[in-house]
Amino acid sequence: MAGTFSAKEALFKALAMAPNFYWTDVEVRHNSRYAPYFEFYGSLAEHFQVQGWTVHLSISHSGDYVSTVVAISPQP
Repeated sequence: MAGTFSAKEALFKALAMAPNFYWTDVEVRHNSRYAPYFEFYGSLAEHFQVQGWTVHLSISHSGDYVSTVVAISPQP
């Protein structure tokens, strides 16, 4: 649960210059290899599509600590 919170917090910090979005506009999911990724909804999904952005997400746990990296880049 801490990883999910940390991922959303990192995403919204990376979007500091973007319009206001809601925490419910994004969900942290995992693919078949358990790699985390974001699923976007509503106006946030539309914003990413209009901007042509893709997001890379990494979550790491170690004992009582979690660290998250979010990188936003143009779609190839």
